[in-house]
This record gives sequence, structure tokens and C-alpha cells, in this order.
Amino acid sequence: MQPPNYSLPAYAALKSITQEVQEAEIEKPNLPPTSLRQAQTNWLLDKLQEEAAEIIQAVSKIRRFGENSHHPDRTTTNRQDLINELEDFLAILAALEYTKYLDLVPHQPNILSKTHKLML
Repeated sequence: MQPPNYSLPAYAALKSITQEVQEAEIEKPNLPPTSLRQAQTNWLLDKLQEEAAEIIQAVSKIRRFGENSHHPDRTTTNRQDLINELEDFLAILAALEYTKYLDLVPHQPNILSKTHKLML
């Protein structure tokens, strides 16, 4: 019996975040000296950790209250809150790639392999 033939989501075939940032027609900042660069990296890692926690919280709210529910003080649904947190997380990944702390391009085959395993 053959496994089902899943197609990958469209975003899996997109350019990496690094490529998108490098090709964007925006002013590229000069990276600071090493000590400042380390401070910047630490700050970005702190932000990444914070966003990861917010993603966990958003998923928990979906699981507890449903994706279309929302907090009484907000107009966005739990699903939209999750999307917003994922966008924040991806932006920080892009910043970490731009500062050359991360380079996810060589790891694309691993990412695609893990995606296939999740979809089977």
C-alpha cells in the first residue's frame, strides 16, 4: 500500500525569508560591531522566545474556546490572534536570518522532510 500523495503547502516552495529580505528594495542597515551585534542577537532571541510563548497561548485559546471565539475586549478571533502571533514569529526569524545568526536555506530539505512526515 502506497502512502497518500500529499502536496506541499504553497509556502514551502517560496523563497527563504533571507532571500526575500535581501531582494527587497529597502535600505539595508549596516550591522553594528560584535558587542552590539551580540546585544542585538540576544534581544532578538528574547523576542523569539516571547513570540513562541504567545503562539502557545493562542493555540491553547483555540483548543479551549474555539477558533472563532474572541476575548470580550477584542474584535479579532482566536484564529486571527494565532495568525498574528505566527507573523510576528516569522518576522523575528527573518531578522535573525538577516543578521546572519540563522541560515535556514541549507535546511530546506530537512524542513520539507518533516512536513511530509507530519502530513502522512
